Amino acid sequence: MKIIIVGCGKVGYTLAHNLADEKHDITLIDKSQSVIDNVLSMVDCMCVVGNGAIQSVLLEAQVDKADYLIACTDSDEINILTCLMARKSSNCRTIARIRNPEYAKQIEYIMQEMDISMTINPELATAREIARILRYPKSISSDSFFKGRLNTLMIKIPDNSKVIGMKLMDINKTLNCNILVCAIEREDDIIIPNGNSIIEKGDKILFAAEHSNVVNFFKVIGYDYKQVNSYMIIGAGRITHYLIDILLKNNVKSNIKVIDIDKSSCDKIAEKYPEISVVKADATEKNLLLKEGIHDVDAFITLTGMDEQNIILALLANSEKTKTIAKINHLNFVDSLKDLQLGSIVNPERIAANIMLSYVRASINSRNSNIETLYRLFNDRVEVLGFKIKNESIVTNIKLKDLKLKPNVMIVGIFRKGSVIKPNGFDEFYVGDSVVIITKDNVFNDIVDIVSEK
Repeated sequence: MKIIIVGCGKVGYTLAHNLADEKHDITLIDKSQSVIDNVLSMVDCMCVVGNGAIQSVLLEAQVDKADYLIACTDSDEINILTCLMARKSSNCRTIARIRNPEYAKQIEYIMQEMDISMTINPELATAREIARILRYPKSISSDSFFKGRLNTLMIKIPDNSKVIGMKLMDINKTLNCNILVCAIEREDDIIIPNGNSIIEKGDKILFAAEHSNVVNFFKVIGYDYKQVNSYMIIGAGRITHYLIDILLKNNVKSNIKVIDIDKSSCDKIAEKYPEISVVKADATEKNLLLKEGIHDVDAFITLTGMDEQNIILALLANSEKTKTIAKINHLNFVDSLKDLQLGSIVNPERIAANIMLSYVRASINSRNSNIETLYRLFNDRVEVLGFKIKNESIVTNIKLKDLKLKPNVMIVGIFRKGSVIKPNGFDEFYVGDSVVIITKDNVFNDIVDIVSEK
């Protein structure tokens, strides 16, 4: 597919890198020659220097031949205008990054009037990611499928856990659990396991389970499951606004404290959420955080605009009792921080890029199925995908044990008529099913892609 990306910031670069790896024809547009030169040194793509909202620049990038145009500059208005100009010059689908909460209130109207196929708000998407993580405080990351019926969670196995040394096939029967271990990170290696795989000390695992089984498994492996009831949030920016909205909708009535050094930001939070405790102060002062009860809260979330500050504060807050979540903007930081005790890390640009990537993938070769969800884990080395099976194909009406799956592929779950099925070799896929797949070293656009051609 031919894809034009306007804006080569963190989101644009991440998208270009991922899409180029998938052998798409990528053209980047950015005003800055130095930015273009930097991207060209790392990504195999065409580049145009200029304003993507100008028709002549879009024509130079061959927008008339494009399948997609993705506008992800720092300006919502330029992104909207770029998509409008692209639609005037071609039949491509358009995606716009729109961050302003005021636009978010009328996003459906904007999409309809400007003929925009999809919009993405990185801050809102990040707030939703944080809320999912907070549902299971002991998890490093948490995603959900089938309208929340099936969860995939990444956790670090406690050093004294009884599952260490056990084969995966024995865990459910021996410990009275009902979970499926989908991937194991061991040092620098990622393993898509089988029943004979053994849990070792220091492993991080990705497992799938329904909610009640998640709670039971946490208890079995040595984690006390405790819901989060009190929150300390550092930074009063857009993510914080969206996160508070989500928490309040989830019936979190109080015990939320926001700390920010900027008076205007504090005033906005205090005015909009009178039930929230707001403190105007410098959170980097250790005595201040101790005074405000950093070690008495269940969750400590640091969302300032400075990665270094978020890292330091997360390290300071980290404890057995407190769940810590740090926002890290620079991707090179994210990849090099996995050994630090930071708790969970969220990266708005990576989250936004993955959502856009999922949307693009969903339109490719989608005769048999449609990608409903896509999550990338373990520093993008593993993908968890949700497919909706639309038509009969080589994977339907055949026992799973008879499917010749590609290497490093696991079928995680099937959703059929309101029920979650934990698949075994005698189950089959039917039209109308939703299916979750986990894969390493593969790129899937359609459910049939899981089958080996050999």
